[in-house]
Amino acid sequence: GELVNSSAYTSDSNASSPNNSVHLAPIKEIASIRNVALVPREKIPCKLIKKEILSHDVRLFRFALPSEDQVLGLPVGKHIFLCATVNDKLCMRAYTP
Repeated sequence: GELVNSSAYTSDSNASSPNNSVHLAPIKEIASIRNVALVPREKIPCKLIKKEILSHDVRLFRFALPSEDQVLGLPVGKHIFLCATVNDKLCMRAYTP
């Protein structure tokens, strides 16, 4: 599109001229040096290390990742599926932290 100035005011300043513009260095993505536990569409075995009862129908479960040097690696706004065998049946739930 085209930028149209609808105001009657025009600047006398040369501050916005091409010769006076400031050029910033491009932003470079920093490579992750941390080991990420999650791999899309793969089940990752994790050990339940703590279970806390918060109310009659709410529990807080804390799981350990497979390795101590790992981070979960779940992107913001995404969910994670947790699977467990309960009474010989596979139980799967989605959670968004």
